Amino acid sequence: MRDEEGFEATRLAAFGALRDELGCDFLMVPSVVMVSASWNQGLMKWDGTRHRFTEGFAPGSGAYGWVNAMSVHIRVLEMDGGERIYFGTGGIQPLAEIHGGFWKDEFEDVEKDRLLRDDAANIHAIDRAIRPLSRTAAMQDGRVRRARPRVGKGTVPEDR
Repeated sequence: MRDEEGFEATRLAAFGALRDELGCDFLMVPSVVMVSASWNQGLMKWDGTRHRFTEGFAPGSGAYGWVNAMSVHIRVLEMDGGERIYFGTGGIQPLAEIHGGFWKDEFEDVEKDRLLRDDAANIHAIDRAIRPLSRTAAMQDGRVRRARPRVGKGTVPEDR
């Protein structure tokens, strides 16, 4: 069994050393986790990510459910006491694919050597997890301007 008092004292000492010796204000703790992702009509949605099943004829058509997927979880802790001040998530990739056929869908696990190999998906997941944090910081620094109103579909007025 873990000594809670000793653990807490060690944790606070480590945070204090990071703050005092390296000048850290916050600690960012990333982790890759397995989550359950919903899917419907061949489209998965989880943690700000979408993935369409594409193998076979109309995979997942007329069906829905849950499938395991990978996500990145990012926690930001303050150095004085280790209180969590931010938590963000971003979906990386499904852990299984649906291979569709006529009234027959089969799940197949993603091969281990294909996990976390898509740099674009990995970058998107991290960006999705920290985007609210970076936008908040930019707003506090005065770097974010209010969006210009859109005129018509997909157009933005020219600067004058």
